[in-house]
Amino acid sequence: MQWTIGRKLMALNCTGFLIVVIVGMVGYQGTSQLDRKMDELLLISQALRNHVQADMLHDTLRTDVFQALFAAEHRPEEEAQIKRDLSRHIKEFRELLTANEELALQSRIKEALRRVQPTLEAYITSGEALVGLAFRDRTAAIAQVNSFSDAFTRLEKEMAELSAFISEEAVHARVVGDATANQAYWGLGGTIVVALFVLLSIAWRVTRAVTRPLTSVVGMLRDIAEGEGDLTQRLPVSSKDEIGELARWFNVFVEKLNGILGQVRQAADQVALASQQLSASGEQLSTGSQQQASALEETAASLEEMTGTIKQNADNARQANQLAVGSREVAEKGGQVVTNAVSAMHEINQSSKKISDISGLIDEIAFQTNLLALNAAVEAARAGEQGRGFAVVAAEVRNLAQRSAAAAKEIKGLIRDSTQKVHDGSELVSKSGQTLEEIVTAVKRVTDIMGEIAAASQEQFNNIEQVNRVVGQMDHVVQENAAQTEEMSSTAQTMAQQAQQLQMMVAQFKLTGQQEQPWGMVSQSPPRIGVTVTTPAVKSSAKGYINGHAHGHVNGHAHGRAGGFEEF
Repeated sequence: MQWTIGRKLMALNCTGFLIVVIVGMVGYQGTSQLDRKMDELLLISQALRNHVQADMLHDTLRTDVFQALFAAEHRPEEEAQIKRDLSRHIKEFRELLTANEELALQSRIKEALRRVQPTLEAYITSGEALVGLAFRDRTAAIAQVNSFSDAFTRLEKEMAELSAFISEEAVHARVVGDATANQAYWGLGGTIVVALFVLLSIAWRVTRAVTRPLTSVVGMLRDIAEGEGDLTQRLPVSSKDEIGELARWFNVFVEKLNGILGQVRQAADQVALASQQLSASGEQLSTGSQQQASALEETAASLEEMTGTIKQNADNARQANQLAVGSREVAEKGGQVVTNAVSAMHEINQSSKKISDISGLIDEIAFQTNLLALNAAVEAARAGEQGRGFAVVAAEVRNLAQRSAAAAKEIKGLIRDSTQKVHDGSELVSKSGQTLEEIVTAVKRVTDIMGEIAAASQEQFNNIEQVNRVVGQMDHVVQENAAQTEEMSSTAQTMAQQAQQLQMMVAQFKLTGQQEQPWGMVSQSPPRIGVTVTTPAVKSSAKGYINGHAHGHVNGHAHGRAGGFEEF
């Protein structure tokens, strides 16, 4: 299997991870043992504390018994209180011993607790009997005090032995815990030391395997950079890892660099010659650019005058359009007035017809009145003297009726003439309205045409203004080109100097197969080197341009530049 740098580093990391796991397992095991010992010590300490409290309570029971004997003689009213205290102390005594029995203690400690139990029960029974007898028969109770004292002494002895046994177990657990802790500490420390030694050994080997070849690469690069630029040296390829790949590709890089510098050395003189030709062409281009800049300035001045004229035409067309719009509005208002007049004449004609009808009705009423007045006069004549006054009235009524009929006929004639005139006026007004509508239509067409003229004038103004801006930009660009051609001429001279410096710099490198060639020699056809060099497209174009000039096309290039400028 090929041990690359990545695999070596992975192996180093895996080793470190494995060492950390081992150290963790050792530490966990030691901590677990120490935790178990500490739990055992804690249980023994709790059992010892319970036993000490129980030892104190068995003394308290004896005090309760002697207090009952004293109270039976001097304070018999305290009998109930003393019995309650005795029962409470007995209960606490038993609870402490029961708590020790329920602890997860060692078997030998539980066996010692069970051995004390009969003596404890005998002591409690003796105390309860003695307290009960003290308040019934104090003399008999005093007689049993010796047997109670013997029970107390036996329990005291067994409790002391049990206390000493539990204390010894606590001390033993403490010693074992300390030993377990020391063992865990030493085991963990030794494991860490061994792990560090192994890890540092592997890291040193991996680092040495990586840094030694890199040191060789850095040394060769330093020789190339600070020495005589010997590109004939190659790195030895002694491994198959990334360092070996680096050495192989570094040798390929040096080979390509050798070929590139060989081409640069052969092209340096061509660059110098091309820069001189470029300087001459730049001077011709600068002269032509100045002439073109003058022509563009004159063109820009003419376009500015044309722009002012077109702008004035556009303003005039805009004003004419506004006047045409006003005329169209006035014509439309006149047409509306004529339409209203036609409507009014028609209404007058209708009213005249109604008045003529009313006049006919008045004429008919006058005729009927005349007939009635004539009949009245005939009847008055028949009446004789009695009807004379009525005849006079009838005659006046007849006269009024005749006068009304004559007035009605005159009104009817006048209305007929007025109606005829109104009809004629209506026809004239209608014809006037039609004429005004034709005028409005014509004015609308004129307004539309003026609007189109104004829009065209504005568009023409915008176009000519855009052309003016373009010409101004062209003038600016031509002036910039003139300045840039001057800069290009100066740059060409600078490039010639830099080409000489480049020749001197390339001459510092020692290339394969070109040790005897002087740095100032110009090669018309550079030799092909068996190394594929990838260069940008711009450099390739520049290389072709230099080769073209190197073959003597100076005059053709200059003529082409000048001709191209005149066409522009």
